Amino acid sequence: MRIAVYHGLEYIHYEMLGYLIEYIKNMYMLKFNIYAKIINGGIDWLNYYNDNFNINMSWKNPDLFNPNNYDYIILLTDDDMTFTNDWLKKYNNKIIMINHFHKNRRILTKYSVGTRFFVSNPSQKWALPSYIGINKNDKLKTLTNKIIVSCIGIQNRPPSTLFLRDLFINFDEIEFNIIARYIPHKYNSNNIYTYTNPPPQIMFNIIKKSHYILCIDIPHNINSKSNSISGSIPLSFSYGCNLILPEIWQKYYNFKSSISYLDNHVQNNGQSKLTLSKNINLDNIYNELYELINHRNNVFNNILIDNLWIT
Repeated sequence: MRIAVYHGLEYIHYEMLGYLIEYIKNMYMLKFNIYAKIINGGIDWLNYYNDNFNINMSWKNPDLFNPNNYDYIILLTDDDMTFTNDWLKKYNNKIIMINHFHKNRRILTKYSVGTRFFVSNPSQKWALPSYIGINKNDKLKTLTNKIIVSCIGIQNRPPSTLFLRDLFINFDEIEFNIIARYIPHKYNSNNIYTYTNPPPQIMFNIIKKSHYILCIDIPHNINSKSNSISGSIPLSFSYGCNLILPEIWQKYYNFKSSISYLDNHVQNNGQSKLTLSKNINLDNIYNELYELINHRNNVFNNILIDNLWIT
């Protein structure tokens, strides 16, 4: 069976490729190509995935993509308009569309897989884009006595230093890393470090050493809690971090291993006072990761299983 993973966008959503590479790599009867751009930082993502998954693959130029050459096509992002509506219509029965939003934004394809369970679209198949970015034993060796909290993505930039001080009782014992394509805030504390659009290797090295990943609500953006997903959530599981979620998100995600909180800065629903420990429960985090990966495998197997004999 020949599979193409198509990603025609620049700058964004390269983080989505990891769970598909892991899945297809482990399905030894599948042959696959990735069509993705290596300009504007794409080559750094390619090199990172080759190292992480111990593979030596190259990516093909999306401009050269020919749908006729493949039995199945995985469209990495549903609103990637470089994948034309004409292709969606003509090759509908062999396209697996990864939906990043709770509503269909394109022509419906025969197969669609959400990036999460959407409460408003419960019948849609879903798979959290997580994978084993670092195994449990290596994670344990990587963690140090310094408590590290990372905030990843524009959605999760802390609004102020005071937000963090009010949330964490042991603020002064914590190292905070804020990673995003754009960081407008200045944080007046020497234990807060900012990284503007770092290469993937630097970002993942930070995440691997992190104990916690912190997500932050933005009141005018209702999508992250129920209608879409913050990319930091699957990365948190992939790299063995304890996820810290706004309380108003957790009721939609219902994760087993995460910590939820209230705050009077953005959620305006009370103020939690959290004391973080360097001793996170890796068993709980990785057990939930394994459940998410098994669910992912079942979802894609149920789409592809009838045709696995094709070579």
